[in-house]
Amino acid sequence: MTTYGGSHTQFDASQFGAGAATVSVAIAGALIQGARNAAAANAARWDHWTREQLECALDLSEALRRGQVDRAEDLERDNARLRRVLERLTVRPARSR
Repeated sequence: MTTYGGSHTQFDASQFGAGAATVSVAIAGALIQGARNAAAANAARWDHWTREQLECALDLSEALRRGQVDRAEDLERDNARLRRVLERLTVRPARSR
């Protein structure tokens, strides 16, 4: 056994490396299994939906999104109009000659 740092630590680099490798493999396995479980749960959420229901949900989602885009565009136009009005109403200091 090779020791580093003196005999008081009894540190074995090969055993430490083997332990670190084992722990990293265990963590990787847990992460992979968690990802698989999440994918399976996500896929199972849609199992009871018919194609017609999915298409209807997608159409509704698109209509809602389009409504939000239209509203944002309307608000931007109103904001630009208000800025122009405010510019006309703002009193500017007189220029010196």
